[in-house]
Amino acid sequence: MLRRFLLVSGVVTALCALLIGAAEGIGDALPRAEIAYMSYQYVNSDIYVLDVRLGLARNLTQHDAHDATPTWSPDGTLIAFMSDRDGRPDIFLMDRTGRNVRRLTPNDGVYTNPAWSADGQQVVFFALHEGNGVIYAINVDGTNMEQVAGGGLPPIGVVIDLAIEPGSFSRVYSPDGKQIAFLAHREGAWGIWISDSSRRNERLLVRTGREYADVPVWSPDGQQLAFVSYREGMSELYVVGLNGERSLRRLTFDRAVNAAPAWRPSG
Repeated sequence: MLRRFLLVSGVVTALCALLIGAAEGIGDALPRAEIAYMSYQYVNSDIYVLDVRLGLARNLTQHDAHDATPTWSPDGTLIAFMSDRDGRPDIFLMDRTGRNVRRLTPNDGVYTNPAWSADGQQVVFFALHEGNGVIYAINVDGTNMEQVAGGGLPPIGVVIDLAIEPGSFSRVYSPDGKQIAFLAHREGAWGIWISDSSRRNERLLVRTGREYADVPVWSPDGQQLAFVSYREGMSELYVVGLNGERSLRRLTFDRAVNAAPAWRPSG
């Protein structure tokens, strides 16, 4: 009897292990809707990633330094961000899980606001030198840092794929280029508006309140917009679908200051 029990127990254990492994594999294969953002209470800010479906956020940096402005690589595997953990504002990279943090820039200036080249091979960022703002690019392995704009130099082939219309920071094109989302202050309140690419057929998507909100960012499938708003008294993160208020969801409830949301690219 004992022998039979042990045999059955072993089979059940093996089946459970197989089922757990299969579930984990399926979970890894399913597309993830994630938003990276910066959040802080008092002075110290950290970078979080939030699962949009579950509403669960995790702190990736957990550092005493100021960690800010996260941005995803085009394949969604890396996050570039600014941090002063080495004494100066520098550009860092980390995995999407917060591991393998490494500094890209040489810690000899002020480097902020990273963005990715369209091919994911370079990080483009803002640099402040002698009171002048310029734009640099650097390879993801930390080599070949060069100035690509500003200081009298024209851009030299580095594509900054921000999906933002030049000259109008608040206008952001949908991934398919057919719609534009923009912030506007009308009738005494800020709101996110939608128009077609010709800037006609404008309609109000959602009111964001009397205070200025972050520029909205499109989800990779173009079906949702993430934004930060003070509509309920604090700087909280929201998502809204293309049908407006009916699909509005508040994602953060921590009463911290949340800012700079960035969707993880699908892929």
